[in-house]
Amino acid sequence: MLINKLILITFYILFMANCLNSKDKFYTFQEANAKVLLAFAAKDSACGTVHTITTFIPGEPQKSDIDSCVKVIQALDCSTWSAGDPTPLQCKAIEFKLK
Repeated sequence: MLINKLILITFYILFMANCLNSKDKFYTFQEANAKVLLAFAAKDSACGTVHTITTFIPGEPQKSDIDSCVKVIQALDCSTWSAGDPTPLQCKAIEFKLK
């Protein structure tokens, strides 16, 4: 019986700690947009192209979404990047939260 209570208390503490640290899972508006803009600029520089970003990411997106977007941009070859709209789907599908 004591073990069951300890397991329940431990589970509750871990669950609440995960909820309290949700800020660790999100980038701020500034951080997210800076990372994506830098990825675009680096790829443009490497491929000799110029792309204009017309939309910013509002709110606070998850770090995993932004990191995935940046990795896909880095992995694109220059012929794909030179296409009309090279923005990967991972970047277009970024979810965010508003305060």
